[in-house]
Amino acid sequence: MRILVANKYHRMVGGVEAHVAAVTAWLEAAGHDVIPFAMAEEDSMPTPYATYFPSEVDFRVSNVKDGLRTLERATLSRDTRRLLGELLDAERIDAAYVVHVYHQLGTVMLDDLAARGIPTVLSLHDYKIACPNYRFFSERTGTICTRCLDHKAGFAYAPAVERCWAGSAPAGVALSLEAIATRARGSYRKAGTVTVLNGLQERAAAAAGVSAERIRRLPHPVELGPERPVAERDHVLYVGRLVPEKGVDVLIRAAATSGVRTVIVGGGRDEEALIALATELDAPVTFAGSVAPDEVAGYLADAAALVVPSVWHEVSPLVVYEAMSADVPVIGTNVGGITEQLGEDRGLLVGAGDVDELAAALRTVVDDQAHGRILSANARAYAAEHLSPAQWERNMTAAFHSAGATDFST
Repeated sequence: MRILVANKYHRMVGGVEAHVAAVTAWLEAAGHDVIPFAMAEEDSMPTPYATYFPSEVDFRVSNVKDGLRTLERATLSRDTRRLLGELLDAERIDAAYVVHVYHQLGTVMLDDLAARGIPTVLSLHDYKIACPNYRFFSERTGTICTRCLDHKAGFAYAPAVERCWAGSAPAGVALSLEAIATRARGSYRKAGTVTVLNGLQERAAAAAGVSAERIRRLPHPVELGPERPVAERDHVLYVGRLVPEKGVDVLIRAAATSGVRTVIVGGGRDEEALIALATELDAPVTFAGSVAPDEVAGYLADAAALVVPSVWHEVSPLVVYEAMSADVPVIGTNVGGITEQLGEDRGLLVGAGDVDELAAALRTVVDDQAHGRILSANARAYAAEHLSPAQWERNMTAAFHSAGATDFST
């Protein structure tokens, strides 16, 4: 079969793009042809289909002209519709796998795929389906916000009132206009199957009008590596972006309180501020910067534990599964998909934003590493039973079948 895989980026950015790469590799290994569709960026991976990619847009813009252009893409998406139409006219497409498209490409492409009778799986990796800023998190207050889910028409006004995107009311208005246009078209209901990674996403999809029979849980797979040798390890590890919702400032404060050496791998717009905070607190923190994906395993192997200190409802962090694979215990905050990943003694759960509780957990994993090995063993046993690659392949095949691609096989 010839399968369109749509995502805003055609390059490696984060966990979502790692998922897209894994799906693409799986489809190609099964003999399917994959046709990518994404924004045109200078650093996109080469593909003969790049001529069909719409131009790049960015919601974090500082001038009116670019802001209006982004708003047009988010609501009307004329360039996307034209170029996607040309692609669909030129190439036979038997099914589509749509990931992050939103304001970068436009959700109206779901309507266009449905109009052509192309079976489509919409794979959710955030909460955009119910939350216009996609995170259930207010950048203005630095706290979780679910007003758009808790109130029936919250998506139409809450982003502007809450100023949840960069503290900007105009940005909130733009986000609401995008959500209103998408809801008015019923775009999310046009996908044959909507896959989710956690229970909050399931609730969000239902709030957007997706019927229960179209929603399928499809967790990431875990390829378990060997058990790691027993050794005393003296530090903990963070791997991820340095942005407000990741709670890295909380981790730095906890490191200062506990005295536990902490290595931070990753980059982002908060990097300078976080380095300044660590210096101010004299925290035992080392910033390793951004590293290649294949270097993360080495950092995990050396750490007493991985820490995921997020202060938003993380969906299902891939790095937690990487830690399970590497036999590394995990400390995570009791929010979103992390709760589902680490519950039932598969890790240590702490309150989001609670410096003292996190500091105590850091001391626990360094001082009682036998307990950490028990937590990791529990996590790996769960992964072996519920998250095997074979189970993921069966779930993916079922998702395509339920979307209407009855001839899909692997």
